[in-house]
Amino acid sequence: MLAVGLAALGTTAQASHPAAETRPAAASRTCNRLDDGRLCLTVDGSTVDLNYDKTAGGHITARFKYTFRGQDHLDEGAFTLYAGRWASYQWKGQRLGCGDIIGQLVVEGERTYSTPPINPCR
Repeated sequence: MLAVGLAALGTTAQASHPAAETRPAAASRTCNRLDDGRLCLTVDGSTVDLNYDKTAGGHITARFKYTFRGQDHLDEGAFTLYAGRWASYQWKGQRLGCGDIIGQLVVEGERTYSTPPINPCR
C-alpha cells in the first residue's frame, strides 16, 4: 500500500503475494537517519512496510523497494515528495523466512538509501 501525505492525507495502493512461511510473528523495526529525513523498515508477519519522513531539502522523485534473499521487490511506481511530508509503501502476503531484509529508497538522479537489515528469525 502506498501512502503519501501529511497526517491522514494520502492515496493508497497495495501489492499482495502468496502466504508467508512459518516464522516468528513479532514485528521488527529499523530506521536510518538521512540528511533530509528518516527511512524506516517494519517487518510484521508477512507484511513489509517502508516509510520515509522527509524533514528538509528540496523535493525528490523516488521509489521504494526491499531486498530479501537476493530478490528485489519494487513498489508500483515513482512518487514525488516535498519537505514536511511522508510516504510509505506496504507489501502484504510476502513469503518471508530467515534472512536479511533491507529496505531502500531509490532517489532518481541521486542515489539509493538503505535501512539496516532485519532478520525476522533473530
